[in-house]
Amino acid sequence: MIHCIRYHPLIERDTDAHEYAPLFVTTDEAAVRRAHSYYLEEFVNGYYRVCAGIGRTLPENGKMSIACPVCGNRLENITAGKHTPTQALYVCRACNN
Repeated sequence: MIHCIRYHPLIERDTDAHEYAPLFVTTDEAAVRRAHSYYLEEFVNGYYRVCAGIGRTLPENGKMSIACPVCGNRLENITAGKHTPTQALYVCRACNN
């Protein structure tokens, strides 16, 4: 269990395929929200919620392919997202076995 929420800004690796990779980790959500289009919010180790930065909207739920910040494997979407600044919940099966 982590003691503070961590944020992982995402960069788009392939615009056609909606593939994203995390850049770094920080605890400063305000800075990440201002400077990046999309980011992961990690509130429990290995569980990530996709969020949109200021003035951004998220792609349709399930359209994002995201690399795990820890191991690089593809994160799995485990919930249906809402049409709000926060999207679906993702988990890395490789890290959580």
